[in-house]
Parts: sequence; C-alpha cells; structure tokens
Amino acid sequence: ISYDAYDGWRTIQGTKISRDGTWLAYALTPQDGDGELVVRNLKTGAETRQARGRDAVITADDKFVVFTIAPVKAEADKAKKEKKKPEEQPKNGLGVLNLATGQVFTADRVKSFKVADESGAFAAYLLEAPVKKPEAKPEAKPEAKPEAKPEPGAEKKPKEKKKDPGTELVIRDLAAGTEARIAEVVEYVWA
Repeated sequence: ISYDAYDGWRTIQGTKISRDGTWLAYALTPQDGDGELVVRNLKTGAETRQARGRDAVITADDKFVVFTIAPVKAEADKAKKEKKKPEEQPKNGLGVLNLATGQVFTADRVKSFKVADESGAFAAYLLEAPVKKPEAKPEAKPEAKPEAKPEPGAEKKPKEKKKDPGTELVIRDLAAGTEARIAEVVEYVWA
C-alpha cells in the first residue's frame, strides 16, 4: 500500500443510536476532504446521507436528527491561506432531518445547538454574529492638531473591555417548523 491509499480511507465517528433502536447516525470522515453524515434505518436498511454532516443528535422521540454542517474544506483552507479574520472565515451550519419524511431544514452560520434530553419537540441554536461590511474610508482630515500633553499627575483612564453583545438565539419547533428568536444572547442552557 502506498501513502496515496490513506487519503481514501474513511473513519466512522460520533455514532448515535435512537432510543427505540431503529435509527443509527454516524459521521463518515475521510483523512482529507469533506465527510458526510449517514443516518440508517436498522429495520429496513434505508440510508440518508447529508454532505459535511457531523455531531448528530437523535431527539428523544426518535423523530428528528439534529446535526452540524461543517463548511466546505476547500473554502476553509482557502480562507486560512488568505489569512482572513476569524469572523470572515466560513462557519458551521445546522441541519435538522425529519426521519418520517426525509426533509432537511438547514441554517447557516450557527455557533452551537442544543436539544433537550427528554423531549424532541424543540431545538435551540445560537447564530454567529453577522458579517460586518467594510466601512467606507474617511476622506483626508484637515491638518491634525498637535497632541496635548497630559498634565502632571493626571492619570490615563484604563480601557474598558468591550462586552460581547451576544447574537441571536433561535428556538425551533421541529414538527411545526416555526421559530422564536431572542436577540443579544451570550449563553444559554436547554433542559
């Protein structure tokens, strides 16, 4: 076997099985490249595959699979190579697979998600901050005034840390597909 063969190998990661034993979900990841999420019905053998899916959670009622959608590896590598700022790099997304219908809901720029341990009715996910558009450069200022020297004994004010304003939290009713949004959330707990 040559080293070229290693890139074709794929590993199974993050296996989850539903409470009733019907569904199995796992990420199938290559050594280099984009992986996929595989959701298999163990009774019928039917499979659903979601590109770049990982970190799957099967809801307590065994009706939905909620998972992270990784950015395209080539785009992420390109952003790193171009040394883009972290907020400008590609971000994870969210996917919700309805096991009864096979329909998939997706959301972009998702920081994290949580599903309740004992209920499959709702999922909560926190969005990334929106991408800031570059501001227009100000035109040349008139002559700058010389800086005033501080008076002896005057103390400089310490710079205050900027507080994280938080981002939007979305609470999604998985069956109905409706959402409630809460602005400026920094942390959340889902029970």
